[in-house]
Amino acid sequence: MASMSSLRNVPGDVSFMDEGQTLVPGRALVSDGGRYRLAFQHDGNLVLYRNEGNIPVWDWGCPGLAPATCTLTPSGLVITATDGTIVRQQQLSDATYLVITDNGCFTIFDNEARGVWDSLGSYI
Repeated sequence: MASMSSLRNVPGDVSFMDEGQTLVPGRALVSDGGRYRLAFQHDGNLVLYRNEGNIPVWDWGCPGLAPATCTLTPSGLVITATDGTIVRQQQLSDATYLVITDNGCFTIFDNEARGVWDSLGSYI
């Protein structure tokens, strides 16, 4: 697991997120073809949008807080508030990277490139 001092912000307009990388409010991952984006909003919600029409197709259902970070950890995505408390987290094991694709889904993979969760609600 990455230590807090080794967390890295995700650069703009990429379609993937590695373990230990962090999204800050207002940043997003964008699918390679630009059709979808996974946005960490200023209200604390993580939302997958279809860019054409700006249509939300998935959300994590945690708006209404002052978020600080959304980080990919070995246990999955973790959203923390500005005071450091964990607001929402997944219960996965060995989450290594996340990829958003042009089919309107994002998937979290383990270190052997096996999908362990996707935004369609599946524990693979």
